[in-house]
Amino acid sequence: MLRKHVRFGKDAVIQIERGQFICGVSSCSVTVRFDDGPGRKFSASEPADRSSTLLFIKPFDMFYTGMSRAKRVHIEADFYQQGNQTADFDISGFDPKQF
Repeated sequence: MLRKHVRFGKDAVIQIERGQFICGVSSCSVTVRFDDGPGRKFSASEPADRSSTLLFIKPFDMFYTGMSRAKRVHIEADFYQQGNQTADFDISGFDPKQF
């Protein structure tokens, strides 16, 4: 999900319904691939409420640039008792001009 917040600015967010992300107190990293490109490390952090089902991916501008040129995004993150898992997203309908 991409969001624009009046107070916090722009964010790239990944959220899961079941399971828990493993992320340190200050931050962790995720590996992101746009289409079939190489994996790139992005910083990630939990929300202020310490929820383990949501991560903010940074830097936003670098993520947004990659996403605006891709049809698929693959995000690999570390999950509690599951290790590294990859989530694949079809973003072929994403229009960067609408954000």
